[in-house]
Amino acid sequence: MKTSLFILAVLYGEITYAQTPTKDEIYSKIESSYAWLNFKMLETYATINLTEEQWTWVLKNDLYGFSSVNGLGNNLANFYELTSDAGIASDCRYKETSECLERIQNFSPKAFVEMNGSNTKLSDTSMKLALQALSTIGAFLGTENIYGTKSGWKPRGATVKFILNIDNATGQPKVIWNTDGTIATITMYVGSEAPDWRANLLNALQKGK
Repeated sequence: MKTSLFILAVLYGEITYAQTPTKDEIYSKIESSYAWLNFKMLETYATINLTEEQWTWVLKNDLYGFSSVNGLGNNLANFYELTSDAGIASDCRYKETSECLERIQNFSPKAFVEMNGSNTKLSDTSMKLALQALSTIGAFLGTENIYGTKSGWKPRGATVKFILNIDNATGQPKVIWNTDGTIATITMYVGSEAPDWRANLLNALQKGK
């Protein structure tokens, strides 16, 4: 019986791992070839829910796919550089140390990003728009545009969470902040590209002051 249970456990473990091997490959590539800190930011402060087929698209499309995911990790690091730990990027960008791990766990305030995109239609248009929305949220937190953290935006409380939900219909993105400014729920429509959607998204995010 013990042998049978062991075999089942091994098989289950293999099946579980096989669900997102491409995501593991992407995160490993970021860790080894770009920046350990970007990888750790994604692992600690981001949750990206995609199917295996969608992760494969991300890996094969460097500009809109892989770069968007890596950029989110980089922008999360920039956010914490600006708000919590002025030396985290220079000290920990390329190396893992026990001190760096401790500092990453002790950031205050904390920002989390969650993307729910597993229902996204697998087309170049829909995937590009979905990943561009993720990248735009990252840029809002980081230092890549005049909105957000770079212009003085700060979370109201000890934590802030950005929940990005992908909808296959067409329209302008919607942002709903909860009353205490700790959660922004974003709906990104990816049926076709709406005019000026990025500026509208950034404006709506900034209102969560």
